Formats: sequence, C-alpha cells, structure tokens
Amino acid sequence: MDEGVEPVTRKEFEALQKQVAEILKLSEDSNKLLHRMQRIGRIAFAAKVIIWALVLGLPFLLYPYISAAFPALKSVSSPSSGSLFGYPSPAEVQNFLHTGK
Repeated sequence: MDEGVEPVTRKEFEALQKQVAEILKLSEDSNKLLHRMQRIGRIAFAAKVIIWALVLGLPFLLYPYISAAFPALKSVSSPSSGSLFGYPSPAEVQNFLHTGK
C-alpha cells in the first residue's frame, strides 16, 4: 500500500458505493431531461420555420384567388407604361377610387 493512504472499512466502502449509485442515477436522469429539452427545442424551431414560411408564402399562393375576387386590384397592381417603378399614376389612382366605390 501507498504511504499516507488510510485503508477503507467495509462500512465506508458500502457508503461510497451507495453515493456513487445515487450520482449515477442523477446523471442518467439529467441526461434524459437534457435530451428531452433538446428534442423540444428542435420541434419548436421546425414549427417556427413552418409558420414563417406560411406567413410569408401564403399571400403569393392566394394572390390569384384574391385578384380574381377583386378585379379592381388588377388595374392597380399591373404596371402601366406611363408609371415610374411600377407605381400607379395619379390618373390610375383616381380611376381606381371611382371604380372601387
């Protein structure tokens, strides 16, 4: 034996084994909890991506149906030859306002 190391009694050894078993059980429980948290985080991220894809993509998917339901939108949304950067001219805005009422 090494000098300066005291021998461990059987009672102390059993107490140490019990403590090691408790630490092992706690670490396994912590590991399960961390894995569950990680899975929930991944699911939440995927849900956010899907929701934002719907929020940003739904107007583009529904545009043909909305424009068919409201024909006045087609005259404003289609760029005319006299408009700058696709903005409607004042005459087109007035036309839209009169036909929309």
